[in-house]
Amino acid sequence: MKRVAQAQHLLHETLSAASRATFISFAEHLFRPRQRIARADSASNANQRAIERRVRAFYAFWGKPDDAMKNRALMRFYTSRRLNRWLYSSAYEDYDSDYFLQAQDYDDDWNQAHVRDARVSGNTARLLATLGSPKPANKGLGEQKLRLKMVKEDGLWKIDAVALLDR
Repeated sequence: MKRVAQAQHLLHETLSAASRATFISFAEHLFRPRQRIARADSASNANQRAIERRVRAFYAFWGKPDDAMKNRALMRFYTSRRLNRWLYSSAYEDYDSDYFLQAQDYDDDWNQAHVRDARVSGNTARLLATLGSPKPANKGLGEQKLRLKMVKEDGLWKIDAVALLDR
């Protein structure tokens, strides 16, 4: 409240009556409710784009899973603290498939992720990712469809959970 009072006092001292009226009219226009909604939508769209770029970049990096796991710094960059602890624990060593692919086998085409339906709620996001593309019989494994949960940590969207999407 003190800062508001100081700002009002400064406004009255420095601006003429006509300038104050113009300034107040402009400020009211800026802070109309629909303006706030538009800004929230814009922030949400920016979050969705950041999430999509992040997932695509991760799966391009994950193209060689054995090499990727050796790069702990990049894994910390892409995965949440919670998931990173698990990935480098004995529990993950007992996990019987590639966590990020949700598969035991690997298709060379799976380093390209197609992201859709990103839904952001605060610092959590859920989305669908499709790895690879449909293939004719005997031409690779085809698509792998995943559901991802992401969390925002230290200003970056990071993968927190991956599950195979029901077919």
